[in-house]
Amino acid sequence: MSTRVEGGTVLILVTAHATLSAGPTRLTLTAREGPALGTWRYNLSVGTDNRAHSGRIAGMTGHMDVLRYAAGVCAAGYQPGTIERGLLEQFATTGEHQRSGPAVRAYAAVPTRRVPGDGAPEEAAGPG
Repeated sequence: MSTRVEGGTVLILVTAHATLSAGPTRLTLTAREGPALGTWRYNLSVGTDNRAHSGRIAGMTGHMDVLRYAAGVCAAGYQPGTIERGLLEQFATTGEHQRSGPAVRAYAAVPTRRVPGDGAPEEAAGPG
């Protein structure tokens, strides 16, 4: 059963993830858009430290631009010559990224659809 809502709007927000790894080092950078369009919150996870670095960005619209900017900010928190700083700087300055492995699926830019007034966000279907 579906219900029609008069005057309702749909707001699509984006969540993007980048995983950077070299040897035993693995970093996960997440950026989530909202609550307003063009505003983002980012979080860097390193191993078991889920809040190694976090912050906010405003005025950017592209998820890859936001991830690159956040990587540059996070890189400054590591000593020069460390694997972590190298990974973050490479991603921030070149924007290079690759997918590896036969079963890798891209989850960057999976939108979340919110319908005001329903009380709960509704997740849009992800890729594949």
